[in-house]
Amino acid sequence: MAVVMLVAWGRLDLVEFVRLVIRNVLHAERVVNNLRERFFVVRNEWPSGEHTMWAKIRGGLRDRSFVRFVGMRVRPFMKLCRYVVRHPALLRRVRRSDVPRPGPRVIFDYVDCIALAMHNLIAQCDVHGLQAAFGGSISTIRLGLRDGLDGLHEGLRQAPSAQVRWPSMQEMKHYAEIIRSNGSPCESIGVCPPWVKWKPFGWVDGTVFQIAKDSNYASQRLHYSGKHKMHCVCCLFVFAPDGRIIWCNLNLPGSTHDNKAATDLVNDFLQNRSLTPRGFCLLGDTAFRSQRAVGNIITIRKAPEIMRDESSAYTGSDSERALAQRKSWFKRVLDMWITKKRQAVEWAINTFKMGFQRLSHKLPRDPALRLKMLEVMVGLHNFRIVESDHPNQVKTVYLKAFQRLQRDQDAAACFGCSSAPSATTGTDSDSESEDVGREPQAKRLKRGSRA
Repeated sequence: MAVVMLVAWGRLDLVEFVRLVIRNVLHAERVVNNLRERFFVVRNEWPSGEHTMWAKIRGGLRDRSFVRFVGMRVRPFMKLCRYVVRHPALLRRVRRSDVPRPGPRVIFDYVDCIALAMHNLIAQCDVHGLQAAFGGSISTIRLGLRDGLDGLHEGLRQAPSAQVRWPSMQEMKHYAEIIRSNGSPCESIGVCPPWVKWKPFGWVDGTVFQIAKDSNYASQRLHYSGKHKMHCVCCLFVFAPDGRIIWCNLNLPGSTHDNKAATDLVNDFLQNRSLTPRGFCLLGDTAFRSQRAVGNIITIRKAPEIMRDESSAYTGSDSERALAQRKSWFKRVLDMWITKKRQAVEWAINTFKMGFQRLSHKLPRDPALRLKMLEVMVGLHNFRIVESDHPNQVKTVYLKAFQRLQRDQDAAACFGCSSAPSATTGTDSDSESEDVGREPQAKRLKRGSRA
């Protein structure tokens, strides 16, 4: 304040005033930097060579350490590396020439780059944490992250177990039998209602991931979700009973509705009879209500439709009321069954989110980089489910239905039947298969041995 008054009175030159201000600002910044806690690792503190955390984990070859660090066991990780090593960006080693001779010279091979990218996606370790775990400057870590992400993106496309593909006819029938055999809608009805012809083979649902706010105002409005009150991207997934992702639509603007995001799914796959036969469908929530009438995505009823059905059960003649009450009762049972079955998609999305802690933080604002990261996560999700025993609640719950279905098919083969009792037709074999599934295990084993 005194300096400003001297300038106003003309006793201090303006150039000298600017010089004093700059000197005070630099001094204050120097004081703050000295008091601030240091979160980065300088070159003299780098753990070099075999003393880094990743070098000890890689040399130990222990499954528990690999699961905690890269998210999978040693054998699946080495199998993944054989696919990724074919990428041209990883054929060279990441070497930095700006490190002085007395300091450690950091060299990353393709395995280090893959582990670097996977640890960043799975454990959400920032650049400074990666610097301490792998050893090297920040520029070296960022270069390894870029090459590792590019290698994973190209290598996972060549791995058959990591590909996102639509199921074949045989797989679709198998998935439908698994979903139907795990708690049939006919358990509490006795008579097969008309909607038994539906054969759901998977679940569809959408979710959002928060992103960094873009400087462009038009992009801000496009990616802002009024429902979630944040800037995000919308992603739509279709899950199979084993937990794999069989279709996805990634990196859509946050303002996109789930029903609009499923346009390509319905037009290109569900309505294409060469890929999806008539009768097969998906289970979803009320966001896909418009697809219910067509039979592509089966959802529960909304409140206005429930009130309309309930009110029609109390009007008309006695026969009309009895028929309306029976139809209303069938629809209530159907809604309860769909709600029970649709819970699996929430398990699958939670497994996908918890498997990649990077999704709990803001994704980058660059659309190309963001799409590449999401595609790598989807590929790693499928690869871990197929190649390793990754925790998967959907597969754990429906594995019992799969085992029961296999026992029924084996028993039918032992009796000389050409095929197992089908769970997708409204005949007596449906109730017989359900009775077999509800038998005690000792009784089933005894009957199988007698056969």
